[in-house]
Amino acid sequence: MGITVGIVDEEALFRTGVRDALERAGEFEVVGEARDGAGAVDLAKRLLPQVLLLNLGGLAFAERIRAYTPDTRIVVLAAPHAHDQVLPALRAGVLGFLCKTGKAAEFVHAVRVVAAGDAILSPAVTRSLVAQLTQRSPENRDHARKQISQLSQRERSVLAHVAKGLGNVQIARALSLSEGSIKAHVSRVLGKLGCDNRVQAAMLARDAELCG
Repeated sequence: MGITVGIVDEEALFRTGVRDALERAGEFEVVGEARDGAGAVDLAKRLLPQVLLLNLGGLAFAERIRAYTPDTRIVVLAAPHAHDQVLPALRAGVLGFLCKTGKAAEFVHAVRVVAAGDAILSPAVTRSLVAQLTQRSPENRDHARKQISQLSQRERSVLAHVAKGLGNVQIARALSLSEGSIKAHVSRVLGKLGCDNRVQAAMLARDAELCG
């Protein structure tokens, strides 16, 4: 069995196109489809897909899905004009955000990347996210700084490197520590901050202006 995937979108033709692209790649198994967020919750609970491709309308159900199936990694598929939803999606624990107008190969690549535990954003979404992050509110900054104050100096240093997008091996080299030690530090950082993944932790670090 390959990487198991669920597809959620109101357009049956779109679901079929994504399913065909994934199945042609030969390393994925589409275990179920749904039309909306409520169907996505049911699909996730019953079939436990490793990756769930979720339309923007289902974003409101993302936290519920993650509560039921915390190991399911979610990628949101949205129209090009929906970039204002990127931050809410990432804060909800989503690991990917792609435009529905993208090519089939982009969806295949995204599922592969997210299944490995990494985050992925389309180039247009990344540009929008950078613009949004430059407009940090004082409230978000103060809240983030309060959370980060729980961390030790070493944990803050690790978090700052995570926020720069570095992997564990790169952080280990930068701090002259073992990769295993960095993994342990990252795990503790996520636990203390109440973050589900590195993306959420990185966003918190940037809100706190920990890394500039």
